[in-house]
Amino acid sequence: YWLTTGKTIGGIQHFADDNKLDRKTALALYTRGSAQLVQLHQDRGVLKAGYLADFILLTDDYFKVADEQIMQIESLLT
Repeated sequence: YWLTTGKTIGGIQHFADDNKLDRKTALALYTRGSAQLVQLHQDRGVLKAGYLADFILLTDDYFKVADEQIMQIESLLT
């Protein structure tokens, strides 16, 4: 929510519009980027044969819900 809207949890606009990211880029930073940050990207961070992965089932589609609904998405299964 924060990376894609530029808003805090309380809804205060914190980022300028040109500093916001699209949802695909934000998700990549939280997955692939996080694995690279802790130097575990050799076998995780992307869905690829032979890589370790966690699977989640969400209540809504992260790419389709309205911005304000991103914070309401919950994991049904991990």
